[in-house]
Amino acid sequence: MSLSAIPFDPELTPGARNAVRACLRVQPGEKVTLIADRESAGIAAAIARELDEVGANARHWLLARSPTCRHRSSMTSRRRR
Repeated sequence: MSLSAIPFDPELTPGARNAVRACLRVQPGEKVTLIADRESAGIAAAIARELDEVGANARHWLLARSPTCRHRSSMTSRRRR
């Protein structure tokens, strides 16, 4: 599924606009890669829409599942000892 096709809360639009236009200063035709997991799909969809509005040459990927960090859980258990 494309990020552009995912519905999102319209309240995310101002933040996505700020990220794309003010923070990142994406220009028309600029190459942009957007990778998101399922948990952040709504935010990513808002950003994807804004990238389209700016006219960026954007490619989007939605990860099939969120990666897990097994290393983190083992680190936490070591600190408690």
